[in-house]
Amino acid sequence: MRPLTPDILHWIRDGFPDGIPDAEAPALFSVLSDRVGAERAGDVLRKLQTEGRLSAEAAAALLPGESAQRQVAAKLALGGWPLGGGSADGGDDEAPPREGMPSVGSSRGCARATPAGCPTTTMSRCSPCWSAA
Repeated sequence: MRPLTPDILHWIRDGFPDGIPDAEAPALFSVLSDRVGAERAGDVLRKLQTEGRLSAEAAAALLPGESAQRQVAAKLALGGWPLGGGSADGGDDEAPPREGMPSVGSSRGCARATPAGCPTTTMSRCSPCWSAA
């Protein structure tokens, strides 16, 4: 993690002397993301949480872990979102898969070859579904 600009933390501490209310944390994250990018905004929120200025609940909701992200990705794939390749409606609603993440929502790599891909909700590398991933 790159060092944070002291000004950002100073402005937040001065603007929220009693800490960031949970109800305002998403808006803060949004403003920070627009100004410094999502990765740096996440770094700021993590720092604020370690200082006790942001609740653990708000931080967890805004900065989910890999496990939670995989679980949500699996549910989206089960709902038909082709996270692993090509949009079902030809639109641009998808980002390329993250490195190291199996192709979800496509029968490619899924031994069951179902239209929605692997039906697992844990996204674990189980056999036979992820044998080719």
